[in-house]
Amino acid sequence: MSIGSFAREQIINFPSATNQEILDMVLEEFKDAKTTVNCIAWYKSNMKKNMPKQSAPLPRTLEIIDDEIVATKLKLASLEDEYKEMLEEDRANAMAMIEELANKYGKKVVNADTDNPN
Repeated sequence: MSIGSFAREQIINFPSATNQEILDMVLEEFKDAKTTVNCIAWYKSNMKKNMPKQSAPLPRTLEIIDDEIVATKLKLASLEDEYKEMLEEDRANAMAMIEELANKYGKKVVNADTDNPN
């Protein structure tokens, strides 16, 4: 399956997914893809332009909702991982700044997590 076919399939299967969510699915499936959010937007636009007009929206089904729940859980896990990475990076940067200031003023930094004063 090509990247475009996969992206279009996800757009159809997850109609309420954002372009970023669809992109995340594409990049999960195709690790080396150069696809961007703009590509997903183009796919959606192209599909909409070439799709026959419907008089009424398709009814939501349990399967569609279940797929959306799975996609949302995957997105949440991805966001949690990203948050943890950024939090650790921020902590490391803050600690480096504190240590730099301590050295400048001839003080010792005591880290409550690793240093035991007893």
